[in-house]
Amino acid sequence: MTSAVIYARYSSSGQREESIVGQLRDCHAYAERNGLTIIQEYTDSALTGTSDKRPAFQQMIVDSKKRRFDVVLVWKIDRFARNRYDSAMYRKILSDNGVKVVSIMENISDRPEGIILEGLMESLAEYYSANLAENVKRGLYDSALERKILSRPTFGYRRGTDGRYEIDENQAAIVRRVFNEYADGKPYMEIISDLNAQGIRSGHGNEFTNNSLRKMLRNEKYIGVYRYKDILDPNGIPPIIDRELFDRVQAELKRRSFTRKRKTPVDGEAYLLTGKLFCGHCGKPIVGESVRKRDGTIYRYYTCTGTKTVSRNGCTKKRVSKDWIENEVIRIITDEVLTDTFIDLMVAEVMRYQESAEVNRPVAILSDRLEDVKKKIANMIRAIQSGIWSETTGEVLRSLEREQKEIEAKIEHERLTARVFTEDEVYAFLRALKHADKTDTDTQRYLVNACISRIYLFDVDGGQRLVFDLNYSTNDVEPVSFERVRQICSNVCLYRDRRTIAEYGHVLLLIMI
Repeated sequence: MTSAVIYARYSSSGQREESIVGQLRDCHAYAERNGLTIIQEYTDSALTGTSDKRPAFQQMIVDSKKRRFDVVLVWKIDRFARNRYDSAMYRKILSDNGVKVVSIMENISDRPEGIILEGLMESLAEYYSANLAENVKRGLYDSALERKILSRPTFGYRRGTDGRYEIDENQAAIVRRVFNEYADGKPYMEIISDLNAQGIRSGHGNEFTNNSLRKMLRNEKYIGVYRYKDILDPNGIPPIIDRELFDRVQAELKRRSFTRKRKTPVDGEAYLLTGKLFCGHCGKPIVGESVRKRDGTIYRYYTCTGTKTVSRNGCTKKRVSKDWIENEVIRIITDEVLTDTFIDLMVAEVMRYQESAEVNRPVAILSDRLEDVKKKIANMIRAIQSGIWSETTGEVLRSLEREQKEIEAKIEHERLTARVFTEDEVYAFLRALKHADKTDTDTQRYLVNACISRIYLFDVDGGQRLVFDLNYSTNDVEPVSFERVRQICSNVCLYRDRRTIAEYGHVLLLIMI
């Protein structure tokens, strides 16, 4: 008898007759009628077919190389894939491995007309996904018309029973404090340090950073403004602060921004290593600056910000030529970093990251909310069955059912819009980068951003020592601290052109030039 396997899947919006149990039952019956021996079942639950990021599906593709089975049974073509590209690619892989895909509910023959029908079914599956995405967008727009929260509530608010914004007084007090402190001139980093020291976390549950604090200070929701696409309601949200305080903060943001801009290079030149380059002596950022001579000639450098300290304890790190250090960094990345071994590590890291809880957090949070709503609905139904009924009870139940549909739509939206890279795509990108034109500014930027977390620059006798903290870690440790870098460098003696790689959770590349 011919050996076969079953692939079954349902998404979060799956239909009853297409449940995992139903698909398996029908596939087993088909196998029995057609003399097929089922040797294994592969099932993916609550995963959309628009992506090939499905564990059981990928395992089936890998197992097909062992040539232990000849047929893959699916309930319908859209259970296999809803994307024509993925469907064609994976069916080609299976075909090369001697495996045929059979849809048990769609009588598709091997004749030319069958091939055309198969393509049509794949197109319909893809259309269904596109149409579902439109329905999700329409559902979000309808919710916005009712001024409901569409994603995670902004810090300072919580989701009310009606799905709209409701002030969380504990967090709102922190918002008011931050706005008042900033308006009164308190330094940016001082506000961030105080918040983190007191254990206060942002709406994402993380420590406050420059970015999260800036977003808070610019957020119009705090004065009651509700925005979504073409919907603008100045009074759509309960305000936490008044307009006068908000305007004072915006003016202060603008003033401080203007002050910072005056310190940037006068020629508008792009400095490739900004945000990546740090001083090996004091740990402060090394930033670009330019000097224009009387004859109009412009000289460009990278200078440690610690050297500008007014006190006598300012850093003594010498500035370096912009062109020289940027060219050296690009050369080192190309020759020393983008090796086959490092490319393998980077690809594995990208795959690991895409599977991480952080990437999948939005779906996880929505799923938790969905389970909570379902429990509330079940409790309401039990109460009604016990004879507890009123107009209020019915309205609450209908509200919960609407919320359930909204959450399900959002979950599907998150899964539809997630961009997942395959190993082949990441390999192709890194290898193309290695052989691209290194004089091209975009290529240089990609090289630095893709490969480098930080670079520490030291003055040493006869040259410079560079410590590259690469974008790869062997585990989930914190980024390498400045103190740790100093400790490592004090224990490693490097002579000119001699290199070593040291692993301390991250990969550090130490080079003397």
